[in-house]
Amino acid sequence: MTKPEYDSSRLIPYAILLTLAVSPPVLLVGLLAAPLSSPVFQKRFGSLLQNLSLASRSHYLFNFFFIFRRFLYGLSIALLPSSPGLQITLQLLMSISHLTYVLTVFPYSLRLDNYFEILNEATILCVLSASMRFADLPFSPEVSSNLGFALIGIITLNIAINMLFFLWENILLVYGKIKQLKCIRDRAINDTTKTVKIQSEQLP
Repeated sequence: MTKPEYDSSRLIPYAILLTLAVSPPVLLVGLLAAPLSSPVFQKRFGSLLQNLSLASRSHYLFNFFFIFRRFLYGLSIALLPSSPGLQITLQLLMSISHLTYVLTVFPYSLRLDNYFEILNEATILCVLSASMRFADLPFSPEVSSNLGFALIGIITLNIAINMLFFLWENILLVYGKIKQLKCIRDRAINDTTKTVKIQSEQLP
């Protein structure tokens, strides 16, 4: 009598799920206990703190929200495929929690970055609220079409505002680099002129 072969590949999804489930609390504990002012820590894990203010450890909860929210989203899709209303509800609660956190803590070092985070999260909250209506209430084709176009308009407006800000920041960055290079060139020209003048004065 032969023993049935054990398929070890079945453990892979569970291992991935366990890794994803453990990573948010591990990240949270690590950030709260880490020596944030240490140059070694900032060199190794500085990408986790990019654009975040270093004034308070509560600002680093942003990373926890970021990872936990996506883990919850993937988990709800895998375990609740036939319950779109419950999936949207979970994401709606996470969106409200995250928006409340950003409004309370202002985790970014630049105030404008916080405003854009609030704008983006408010857009997500609006889209999720409308999607909840779609999942719970039957609408006529005309109302569904109008609501769909309204959501497209809101998302497009959000993308346009973010793109304009992105382009403006890059224009300022390029302008600053050009101005810096011009100053370096002018300084080099002045130094060369002074050197030539001094050498000409020293000639008999």
